[in-house]
Amino acid sequence: MRLLLVILATFATAQAADYKLKASPATVAFGYYWSEAKPVLRIRSGDTVQVQTLTTATPASLARVGVKDEDIEPELKAIFTEVTGDRKGPGGHILTGPIFIEDAEPGDVLEVRIQKVQLAVPYATNGFSPQRGVLPATDFQQGRTKLIPLDTQRNVARSADISKFRCILFSAAWALPRILRKAGSTARHRVITPAISTTRIWSPARSCLFQCTCRAKWPRGETPTHWIAMGLDPDLTQALILAVREAMDFLVTEKHLSREEAYALCSMAVDFNVTQAVDGTKGVHGMIPKNIFK
Repeated sequence: MRLLLVILATFATAQAADYKLKASPATVAFGYYWSEAKPVLRIRSGDTVQVQTLTTATPASLARVGVKDEDIEPELKAIFTEVTGDRKGPGGHILTGPIFIEDAEPGDVLEVRIQKVQLAVPYATNGFSPQRGVLPATDFQQGRTKLIPLDTQRNVARSADISKFRCILFSAAWALPRILRKAGSTARHRVITPAISTTRIWSPARSCLFQCTCRAKWPRGETPTHWIAMGLDPDLTQALILAVREAMDFLVTEKHLSREEAYALCSMAVDFNVTQAVDGTKGVHGMIPKNIFK
């Protein structure tokens, strides 16, 4: 029996197929997530898929921040031109897929290995709107979009003159934490419906030695690798807002960023985690990596 199982496993591995899935008006879900969406590709367990993914920025917004027309991907232009009406959902994300895994059944664990990530264009964008995001609309009078050059050889992005951080890339698994959105990572999801996985993973809080300072409205912490901003409030959302504002205040006063740059950097490189939620007062701490300023 053991020999039979080994033979079957070897045969299954040998039969694994490789696929390429390009982004096009016919192969994307634009602005929605739906478990009943018609699959654009069917594969089996062990198969490998090379997926082309696109930015959430519109061709018009890319042009406004200085991207030349010839540097905007034709696939992006085609999707914004052709995917309209009932075919487009209310959101802005363009997801390549869905991909149906024939062998995945409810209760199984689906393992996704990110083997390689290759940048398609030498730029990225980051933006915010006063009407959306963590902070209330009263914090900013208008939104802002920033063009971020990418080093496609080193997979490094540069924001402003002093902020350097690893480029954050992801495909369909947008809900993964930042540390899993790069080559060499493995994500394991519980299958909810056949071939569908929608689990968000949160990082646990870690203990650290806090270093208080009178310049902050709340205590701040510091470890060898991070500065820590905090927010405390009975309402978890308000605690998050306070933590974001404290992180911004640190970046403005200590690192001399503008408020807009600080807010953008918080969204790109600062991890906000729940500190505690057991005694009525909720706590959120923002982990600001020191290495982005090297």
